[in-house]
Amino acid sequence: MMNNNPAIALYAPYRRLFASNATAHESILVSPPIHPVLGVHPLMSSRHYTLALIAVIGLLSEVLCVTLSAIPFNPATLYTAYNVSTWVSVAILILMLLALLFVFFYQEPVMPIKPDTVAGNLVYLCDGSLAEMLKDLGGHTTKERNEHIRRMGLRYEMGYSPGPGGSRLVVLAARGGVTAWQ
Repeated sequence: MMNNNPAIALYAPYRRLFASNATAHESILVSPPIHPVLGVHPLMSSRHYTLALIAVIGLLSEVLCVTLSAIPFNPATLYTAYNVSTWVSVAILILMLLALLFVFFYQEPVMPIKPDTVAGNLVYLCDGSLAEMLKDLGGHTTKERNEHIRRMGLRYEMGYSPGPGGSRLVVLAARGGVTAWQ
């Protein structure tokens, strides 16, 4: 399910940024999960409950393959196993339909450039002060960099700033916390 609609996983941190007051753990340090099994715990811990629900639905799709195979009644199969498989399959299909309705009404944040490339992400950093604050972290490992960012205690937001010629640019900004490196 995650791979079928990567926009939901891609835009979840940006939805938090546009809502303002997002921590690093729930916004700039979130990376989209590559498989539902790997995504449930990190998504729950970063408070992306919608994405976690979709990851659980992806896991249930694996269970559905097993339960559907027991639905055609066979004399070698216990009637109880047949009955349980039938109702578990129906419950999973109902959950999938509810998730499909949710995805149908899901609205992405309005962004002039999609953040699915490095260049798209850099556009949002170029006008804000965040790039200047994080410039010294280039030589660190991912773990060290993430720990430094968490210790800064900043809150992140995306918004519009005036651009050249009266245009409006969407920029990523940070506020509060400690910005000095130790």
